[in-house]
Amino acid sequence: MSGLLKFLAKTIPLFAVSVYFLRQYQDADLTVHFYEKFGLQPCVALKDKVVWITGASSGIGEYLAYELCKCGCKIVLSARRESELQRVKEKCAALDIEQELLDLNTVGTMSMTKAVLPVMLEANSGQIVVVSSVSGKYGWPYQAAYCASKFAIHGYFDTLRMELSDSNINIQLLCPGPVHSNVAANAFTSIKDKSFKDLLSYTDSGVRMPTERCAYLMAVSMANKLDEVWISTNPMLAYTYMCQYMPTVFQRYSKDNFLSITKKKFFSH
Repeated sequence: MSGLLKFLAKTIPLFAVSVYFLRQYQDADLTVHFYEKFGLQPCVALKDKVVWITGASSGIGEYLAYELCKCGCKIVLSARRESELQRVKEKCAALDIEQELLDLNTVGTMSMTKAVLPVMLEANSGQIVVVSSVSGKYGWPYQAAYCASKFAIHGYFDTLRMELSDSNINIQLLCPGPVHSNVAANAFTSIKDKSFKDLLSYTDSGVRMPTERCAYLMAVSMANKLDEVWISTNPMLAYTYMCQYMPTVFQRYSKDNFLSITKKKFFSH
């Protein structure tokens, strides 16, 4: 009897802890959790696979479509409700566009840096100049993916600058604001193969810096190896200063004003 009591005294607390863990932290069986941590990642194993999802207009089918779209799968959708299926299709297309933007602005820049950095490290000399944007300092309405790609650039290269601080390699972030170019007109929209200039409501009444002046100030920054510079006319330059040195004030001001400014500047009524 005493042996049974000792066994229970050891096993009951362990059982209670196990039950608590399962209830609080586990949302799938142990096999799934093991492979979630140690197995192949979906975006590696499933990239470029063709996946046909039935019942894709709502529920699990809908959200599986979004998840696989993020992994780079080629999605075939089918369901009974055509209108809902069209909604899911459009959202998947928007996810594709956001991924293209991140690949272009962020992953591409990082990949190029990784390609040239070993040569610079061997020579213990070099200068990596990254053209970012003031949109890497603060967000702007209708530019969430673009701003995210620039925020990521800042995080990556700010960190890389620290890691290379004991070398003779300089990292510079050049952050221009609006200049006379077709960047805004050709910006991605949520509609695949359609840029802002193709939208019927698009206008552009913004004040922009001459491209020649922007390029000259970039060259000055490069010559003097400045870590980070902001090159812009007002009000974008003022917003950047406000964001950097008065973040609480900036958050309130941008929340109250940026959306209406954007609609007035870029979209006719």
